[in-house]
Amino acid sequence: MSNETLVLTVTELCKELGISRSGFYLLQKKGGGPRLTRLGGRNVILRTTALEWLRDLEKASQPSDPIPPFVEPPGMEMQDLLDEVVEWRDRGRY
Repeated sequence: MSNETLVLTVTELCKELGISRSGFYLLQKKGGGPRLTRLGGRNVILRTTALEWLRDLEKASQPSDPIPPFVEPPGMEMQDLLDEVVEWRDRGRY
């Protein structure tokens, strides 16, 4: 077994991705981000779930591939959502 943990806290995932917790929760609010799992009274992310989500984002970023419906938040294109997160970051709102 590798040194990578199987379960990540939101803080650990955010640190690995280089995003803020508020940016993560903004993604969640908009219907994006990896699925949270309740474990021991707290929300965690399974590493496999996070990797699946990142692979889906990578596929969605390919110009010839449409965004899979389970990744795209209702009423918002994924690129719009990512642009909003970047805008929040640039304004220092987190």
